[in-house]
Amino acid sequence: MRKILGLLLAISPLLIFYSRICRPYSAVALLAFTALLLATRWMQAGGFRPALFFIITGVLAIYFHLFAMVTVAAPMLAAFVFHVWKHFRKIPRADIERRISIWTKLEARSSSSCATGVKK
Repeated sequence: MRKILGLLLAISPLLIFYSRICRPYSAVALLAFTALLLATRWMQAGGFRPALFFIITGVLAIYFHLFAMVTVAAPMLAAFVFHVWKHFRKIPRADIERRISIWTKLEARSSSSCATGVKK
């Protein structure tokens, strides 16, 4: 009886379809938050290593769920905007780094509350 039930579960079209669309949301939250932290470290300190790890965790987060693209793209967009703003307004670097860290902290807070389903 167990073997028949196992066989039916293995070939059930509904279960096969659901297994293809089921997503590990906790992994998405972890990878997106890690990508935000690495983006902050990359923007503050620079270097190749934080950039590489940011790209890896960002790609993995997007692989698990496409909505993670917002969380991964937000730090890059913020860095681009502040870079352009610095170029045109000649803002001191310390002020820009402070604004970038505030932006990424706000983004981390909003993405973590969205990932856990908590409404503020």
